[in-house]
Amino acid sequence: MIKAAFFDLDGTLVDSVGGLMASMNIVMRKLGFPEITPKQTKQYVGNGYQVFVEKSLKAASEKLYRKAEKAEHKNPDLAMELEMQADDALGAYDEACEEYLKVFSVHFLDDSDAYPGMRETLAELRKQGIKLVCVTNKPVVATGKTLDKAFGPDYFDYVVCDDGVIPKKPDPTGCYKAMEAMQVSKDEVIYLGDTKTDMVTAKNAGFLAVGCLYGFRDRKELEENGADYLIGEPKELLKIVADLNG
Repeated sequence: MIKAAFFDLDGTLVDSVGGLMASMNIVMRKLGFPEITPKQTKQYVGNGYQVFVEKSLKAASEKLYRKAEKAEHKNPDLAMELEMQADDALGAYDEACEEYLKVFSVHFLDDSDAYPGMRETLAELRKQGIKLVCVTNKPVVATGKTLDKAFGPDYFDYVVCDDGVIPKKPDPTGCYKAMEAMQVSKDEVIYLGDTKTDMVTAKNAGFLAVGCLYGFRDRKELEENGADYLIGEPKELLKIVADLNG
């Protein structure tokens, strides 16, 4: 019997690629490094902003090294300059993290909203008496403002986010706290997410895992990391819950 639905945030509840990419690319431009693409943004997020910054800088460095290699014979001076920039990118982690937090606090809501059909799906789950929980690695303030914009204030029954205390996903500690607060057992929870991190989180907590194909990652990643179900749009969750609840 499913009594609670746990949701990841970015790529599951909300399409937030625009704000994430915009924030990172402002930082990249300020530091003089190549920008990232929407595809890269989807690949790099999901494990907290530090990992997002690290992967973005690594991508910038690799792009600069490739350019340097191509320029090596025709323009050795340019090649050397590009190699120095690539080295700088690898060493800019602390500065980039600091800048990203500043920029993200202003731009994280850019082009960000609930996925089509998500509001209606959540409303139906609530009507059935199913508790709604958000479990994300997003920082506290950004989590609150993102959820408020997409669904309205205090819509979720419980929220777990990066407060600097609870370990980040895929550690299941946040899920355990939410279970305790909602007074449900692991067999009464279904977990939705769009990344490897989410599928592993669900398995670590002992939940049924639903992979969201409309999110940031592909079917292969979700299946290989333990998805019990796959959905192409939010409303498909309702049939899964109905089947499980008889």
